[in-house]
Parts: sequence; C-alpha cells; structure tokens
Amino acid sequence: MKGSERMRGMGSQGNWTTKGGRNSRGKPVHVKVLPFLTLALMVLALIPRGALAGEREDGIAAYTVKNYPKAAKLLVPLADKGDPVAMYRVGIMYLHGRGVKKDEKRAEGLFAKAAQKLPALAEGGDAEAAYCLGAMYKYGRHLPKDQDKALPWFRKGADKNHPAALMSLGLAYFFGEGVEQNQSKGADLMRSAAEQGFPSAQYYLGLFYYHGEGVKKDLEKAQAWLQKAADQQDENAQFLLGQMLSQGEGVKQDVPRALEWWEKAARQDHEESQFRLGAYLFFGEGVTKDAKRGASWLEKAAQKNHPKAMFYLALAYDNGEGVKKDQAKAVEWYRKSADLGYAEAIYNLGVSYFLGEGVKKDQKKGVELYRQAAEKGHVKAMFNLGVCYDRGDGVAKDPAQARVWFQKAAEEGHLDAQYNLAWSLMEGEGGAADTKQALEWYRKAADKGHPGALFQLGVAYDMGKGVDKNLAQAVEWYRKAAEKGIPRAQFNMGTAYEHGMGVKQDFAQAVEWYRKAAEQNFPYGQYAYGVMLDNGRGVPQNHEQAVVWYLKAAQQGHPLAMHNLAISYRIGEGVKQNPQEAVKWFRAAAEQGNTKSMYSMGRAYETGQGVPKNPVLAFQWYMKAAEGGMPEAQNSVGLAYDRGDGVKKNQEEAVSWYWKAADKGNLDAMTNLGASMFRGEGVAQNKQEGFKWMRKAAEQGHPTAMFNLGVAYMLGEGVEKNEKSALEWYSKAAEAGEPKAQFLMGMFSREGQMLPKDETAAVRWFRLSAEQGFPDAQFQLGMAYLEGSGGVEKDTAEALKWWSLAARQGFKPAQEELERQRRR
Repeated sequence: MKGSERMRGMGSQGNWTTKGGRNSRGKPVHVKVLPFLTLALMVLALIPRGALAGEREDGIAAYTVKNYPKAAKLLVPLADKGDPVAMYRVGIMYLHGRGVKKDEKRAEGLFAKAAQKLPALAEGGDAEAAYCLGAMYKYGRHLPKDQDKALPWFRKGADKNHPAALMSLGLAYFFGEGVEQNQSKGADLMRSAAEQGFPSAQYYLGLFYYHGEGVKKDLEKAQAWLQKAADQQDENAQFLLGQMLSQGEGVKQDVPRALEWWEKAARQDHEESQFRLGAYLFFGEGVTKDAKRGASWLEKAAQKNHPKAMFYLALAYDNGEGVKKDQAKAVEWYRKSADLGYAEAIYNLGVSYFLGEGVKKDQKKGVELYRQAAEKGHVKAMFNLGVCYDRGDGVAKDPAQARVWFQKAAEEGHLDAQYNLAWSLMEGEGGAADTKQALEWYRKAADKGHPGALFQLGVAYDMGKGVDKNLAQAVEWYRKAAEKGIPRAQFNMGTAYEHGMGVKQDFAQAVEWYRKAAEQNFPYGQYAYGVMLDNGRGVPQNHEQAVVWYLKAAQQGHPLAMHNLAISYRIGEGVKQNPQEAVKWFRAAAEQGNTKSMYSMGRAYETGQGVPKNPVLAFQWYMKAAEGGMPEAQNSVGLAYDRGDGVKKNQEEAVSWYWKAADKGNLDAMTNLGASMFRGEGVAQNKQEGFKWMRKAAEQGHPTAMFNLGVAYMLGEGVEKNEKSALEWYSKAAEAGEPKAQFLMGMFSREGQMLPKDETAAVRWFRLSAEQGFPDAQFQLGMAYLEGSGGVEKDTAEALKWWSLAARQGFKPAQEELERQRRR
C-alpha cells in the first residue's frame, strides 16, 4: 500500500486564500477582500488640501498622502498650542508611531485633551472637529466606544461635505451599523467623498465595484477608483489593485506590475501585501524566482502573525531555500502557524515530529497532529493517519481505523487513499471484503491516472477478481500502468507477449518490456530479461549479458536468478567456470527455498563439484528438496536409501520415495520402482507390476527403462519371453544413449547373435558405450585396437588407454590384460 506523504518540496505558490497549502496548485482564485475585514486596516480619513486653510490643513493633507514627517512637523506644534483637531491627529500618530516615536501613553493624553475641546468646536460648525469627535466615539479613543454617539457627529461633518465624515457615514449605511442597512446609500455617500479625492473613500468605492455591492459590479470602474487611491498611497487599494493585476480581473494580467503595487503596500506595512509579495517571489509565480527576497517579505508578514506566511517561512527553513536550512526554526514557525489553527502547518508539524526533523522524534505526537489537521479537513493528514493505523506507526495497528481514514481522504479525491481503500476492500482488511466497491475505487483512481490502480485493474481482469476473467482487458490495463513506469506492469506485459496471453505471442515485444522493468532495477524483470538473452529469444543470444542481469537480480535476492547464475558458473557459460562460485549461489537460492538449488547442492556434495564429496550432506540437501515436493530429489533420496549413500540403507524407504516421485511422472523413479518390484527389494516381488512401471517409463523415452524391458523380454521375466521384442528395446535404448544397451548391441553385432555379424558396427557401439565410461565396452574397444578389427587399425597404445580406463573402475579382465601386456 502506498506510504505516508511528506509535503516538503518547494513548488509554485498555490491559492493564497484557500486552504490547500503549498501543494494546492492550479490558478489562484479571486480573493474577496470583505470590507468589514479592512476596516481595521483603514487609515483614519483626513481632510484633503482645500477644505481648511493654514498649517492644520497642510498637516492633514501630508498625513493623507502618508508624508508622516511633514505631518508631524506641521501638526505637533499646533497640538502643543492646544488645537483639539491637531491634538487628535497627533495622538493617532503617537498611537501608531507614524512620523513620531510610538508612545501610547502620550497618545492617550492628547486624546483626553482633545475630548474636552472638540465638542464646542464641532457644535460651532467645524466639520473636521465633528469628524474627529465621531471617530473618537467610533473607535473608543478615550471616549466610550459607541457607534450611536458617533453617527450624529459624522452627520454634522457630512452635512458640510467633509470627505472623511461622508466616508464614515457611508460605511455605517453600507454595513447597517447604527442605522438601517442601505448599501446603495452607503455607496452614494462614498462616491461623494471619493470625488473629492479622498483616498480611503476611493478605495472603498473601488471595492464596492469590485464585488458589486451597493453598485452594479464593474471591474473597469473598480480598477479606476483603486488606481486613484493607490496613487495617493492607500495601501489597501494598492493591495487590491495588485490582486486584480495578478489575476487579470478587469485588466490585462500583469504579475510583475502586481508585485510593484504589492511592494508599495508592503513598504507601508500592509500585512497581506507582504505575504503576497513574499510568496510570489519565493515560488517564482509569474516572475523571476527570488527565494531570498521572498523569504524576507514572508518573515515580515509572519512577524505579524500571518499564519500562511509563517507556514511558508517554515517551508523555507525546512528546505534551506532563501534562508539557511534550519529545521529547528522550521518547526518553530510551523508551531506558531499551527497555534493559529492553520491546517497545513499542523500537518507539517506532525510530519516533523513523525520523522524527527528539527525536533525529537515522537511518532505518537506526530499522529496526534495528523488527527488535528485531519479534523480540519486536511486530506493528506487523513491519508497519513490511515497509513499510521495500517502500519501501527505511532498508534496501535488498527486496520478498521485505517479504512475509515482512507475512506475520508478518498472521498476528498486523494488518489493514494482511493487506491489504499480499494486494496483494503479487495483484501478484506479492516472490515468485510467488497470486491465491487474495491473495483469502483480502483476505477476512480485509475481514471485520474493512478499507476497502482491501473495495475490492480489489470490484476482483476487477469485473475477474474470481481469481473469476468479477460486477458485482453488485463493486458490493456497493464499497458497503461506500464507506460506510467510501473515495473511490475512492465514485467507482466513481457510475460503476456512471451506466452501470448491476451496478445499475439511476440518475443521481441516481450524482451522490450522485460528490459524496461529490468532497467528500473525490478528483479523479476532482470531475471526474465536474462533468460531471454540466455536462450536467444526475441534478442540475439548473449550468455555474457544474461549473466550480468542474473547477477543484478540475484543480488536483490531473486532465487531463480541465483539458481541460473549458479548454473552459468557451474558450466562456464557467459562467465568463467567456477564450481565454488556456483555452489555459493546454489546455496543462497536454496536458503531462499528454491528446491532446484537444494537438489543442485545435493548433486555438488555427491559429486564433489565445488565442495568436498560428502554423501551425508548430499543426502540432507536431497531430502530438503524432496520434502519441498521436487520429484527428481525424491528419486535421489530413494537411491540414497537403496544404496545406503549418506544414510543407513533402507530399501523400504527407498521404494516409498520412488513411489512419490513416480506418481509425479518422474521417469527415473518409475524405472527404479519397477526394478525394485522386479527384484522384490523393499517391496513384495511382483515382476509383472515392475514390468508395467518400466514400460511406462520406456514408452516416454527413458533409456534405462528401455534397456530393462529388453532384459525382461530376453529372460521372460514379468512378461512372456520374446527375443525380437528384447532386441527392439535394446536397440531403442542404445540409440537413446544407454551405455549397457550400446555394449550389448556391440556384442550382438560382433558375435552375430540376434543381429547379423558386423565387427565394424560392433566397434561403433563399443566406442559409444566406452565414451560414457562403461568398463565392459572400454575393455572390448581395447581388444579391437589390439587385434586391429572392426575397421580400426591395430594400435597397442590405444588399446592400453581403454584398458586403463576400465581397470581404474576395477574391471578385472582389463586389469589382467594390462598385466599380461607388461609381462611381454
């Protein structure tokens, strides 16, 4: 099943205003900046130049266009002289540290003095004083916060066409604060203020047109009013204008220009602009990527507790992009963002704890954080939580809970979760099996191109799981998965083409798919590709390359590759012959349960190839293979008991093992079982039954069985005597390479017994038998060379050679002849 996801890589910026985090890709959606959210950010409106005369007017005008040093220079002296309007304005400057050093205590003192003097001034018809008094009530500056008391003063100012008062009254109607809500009237009042050049009102009017609230939606008009406000340094307008440019809303999309506006707002400490600017630069969204500069702006927004900025800054430290890699700092910022409830940060903090990156590893804590994020709808957290329950990582293993969380994530479109859910339904993990539902989820994931789901649909049609078995359909699904690089699917495509399953047999195509799987380091593909090279099927035969691929698969523990590699070393094909290396790989494969290699280990100890001869170890390996069901090994165990090789002689046990192998069609065992019955060794003598077993093997081409049938017919044992049938079976056995039969055929030919006398044919048969090591034939061939008979020239040296070979096997006539020759 698919494992946990770790969202760490740095990609393009996502949708800044929707949850989804760094990996939420796609075109960002339009951001709806709700007016009530921006009220707290608005700059208190000031009367523009032209409404009053003198230094107060100039100071307020300077403040309006964000020239705070000039505003302070002009207004502070007036405040010191007791001008209540100046006192209020300078109080605002001290409150926020604009043009003067921040001093909240001094600000409060100025507000207190202004509160005493403003009412009389406002009652006397000073529109600016009326506005300031309304603002003090609205925002609770020294005076009790009271919208109802603020409205009458805003009305007085508005009656005199004071732009800030008009704007404040317009907002009251727009939101229904203290008055019956009337967005249209609110927009009209806002327009009156905006047309006087008041930037905050221009921003709000642009905002109304942007959303179509209070006025008919008109992005062109929105852009025009926002531009006016932005040109007068209104940071909110600069932000929204940048938003429109970044998305191409009512204007031609221009991301670089959007970033220029965001930077203007960011330099005025506009939090969201700092975040947007930083994020676009960090991810290189529509502009040249500048991770270092981006991280710097993200940090400014993060310091203001912007949760998403904190999260992206954490990613920067996590990956060492734009800042020096510092996973401890990454965890610090993930935690701060998580504390504000940002799901992506909660999730990544969980990942950090789970993996022990930047914090002491604590999988239990990681799981708890995954749960918190999952409960906030974080899909990857849901998936990871499922994986944790599935594996028992950080929580008790619980397949049922795993299925629950996989289902939640799957329903949100998470492809790996859909795959894992399908798997659990198909296999009945964590609940009842439901093949139909499993296939539905596999199809959903497959429709989105999930490689594993494509493969599993192939398996379903291949095996007939939940659908009618259909190899052609299976191949089509395997092909889709294979084309996405799934090595097992590539291997299955190779198998399909090699054996013509669901497609027309095509060795060249089989080789191509096996090669693709092999090159992905898939051991089954490496083994299969090696076999095709070894056999020259669909590709020119190349034993050396076959060994290369066998070795790659063997090093990954593929037992069949180990076995084939061992054979290559044993016979020296594709590699220099090395019996010791062969035994090494046979042993490795045998220890993985490969019965063929167990059998080969038995052969090695029996013959002394690559290891010292050891009948006991030979028997032990044969027994392991025999117990694994291998008929050849079962026959060898029978022979060991029959002869007492490596084990105490026990002919009853021998027959028992012959029976097991014979029942599986092993011709050697059939022959040996027949011989045991014929002789009555280990079983009650029954020559007729023994004859039947030997005939069964003989008719399938077993040379020794053919010879034994010849003997039976010749002696009339187990069957009626018939020299013609005897000769027929001797002949078949000889042609099949049975050395004793070849020897007899030579004797018959030399003596003219049962066959016409033919010394040349006799020598030919003797040679074939002698070359297989049969001492009787070796002796007779030597005699032919001594006498120069049967078409060979007299050659005493050659005769001595063949007698020596027979003598080494203890053949007395050959030993005596050699002694006789030495005496001459």
